[in-house]
Amino acid sequence: MSARIAAHRPRLEEALVRFDGLVEAGVSIHAPRAAAFAAMVKEAPDLAARHAALAARGADAHYERIDFGRHVAEALDRRRKRAERHLVAALTPRLRDLRVLTPEADNQILRAAMLLSPPVLKTLGADLPALSAKTGFAADEKVDIALIGPAPIYHFLSLSLDVEPDRSRAA
Repeated sequence: MSARIAAHRPRLEEALVRFDGLVEAGVSIHAPRAAAFAAMVKEAPDLAARHAALAARGADAHYERIDFGRHVAEALDRRRKRAERHLVAALTPRLRDLRVLTPEADNQILRAAMLLSPPVLKTLGADLPALSAKTGFAADEKVDIALIGPAPIYHFLSLSLDVEPDRSRAA
């Protein structure tokens, strides 16, 4: 064993014990965009009325339509964040750890890395559709769920052996 590894042995052994029997899985849940918008309008009917009023005004409502678009995007993001919090709360008791990652789209309800046991991973795939439906983000529409794992523990383990460059090779 190299001296550098031996110097970090306690930390390495602690990590092996802490992560023994655990795997990482990634989850990404997307709702159909049209269903997400329809559910948002159902929750806030004033949006549909405002949209119709702006459409009736034609070209002279250009800046109001831009402002309306910003308002719609913010409303959708608030709903998405609420759905994300609901899913995180439902998943957390089953997991050893969870890292919520930045969503890649406005209709992505959840993008996360999960640290869990293999038996939990086996059952999670069957439970995610019902958990996602309970968020109400896309009404009753089926969501697209990608559950990838088991995988190595990339998001939960960070080790550095403070490796210095080999100065004997520098020319």
